[in-house]
Amino acid sequence: VTVGESDDPWDVAACGGTHVSNTAEIGPVAVLERSNPGEGVTRVEFAVGPTAIDELGAVHAAALDAATTLDARVGDLPDAVSRLRDEADRLESDLRDAREELLGARLRDLPVTEVDGARWAIGTVDDADPNELREPATEAIAGDDAPHALAAVGT
Repeated sequence: VTVGESDDPWDVAACGGTHVSNTAEIGPVAVLERSNPGEGVTRVEFAVGPTAIDELGAVHAAALDAATTLDARVGDLPDAVSRLRDEADRLESDLRDAREELLGARLRDLPVTEVDGARWAIGTVDDADPNELREPATEAIAGDDAPHALAAVGT
């Protein structure tokens, strides 16, 4: 598509090579996608006629399905999706915090053994990635009554 623009900013046209005097000759026109493949370049993908009708119908059906799923009107979908995204972010954060607390509790519950005057907490923590254990392990050995060292393997 070539976009031509004259000195008057209102005279902007997309040219796909087919010229009609009226869009009634080709039917509805639907913009399928807009992208920026390079600096100063905008790509617009169109569909016309029956293809445009099919595309618009599919978009409408998807919007209705989403609205039904989210118990919202189609016009309210952006707000409903935004609220859902915010809730998902909050729940993910809460889950991370709860998981970290659980791992900390599991590390604090490891048996403590004294070797040459040093107190060691040694054990295995199921369903834990070693990277997940770093912060809870640091916290588990902090404090006067805490072990001096901790050796834990995540599985």
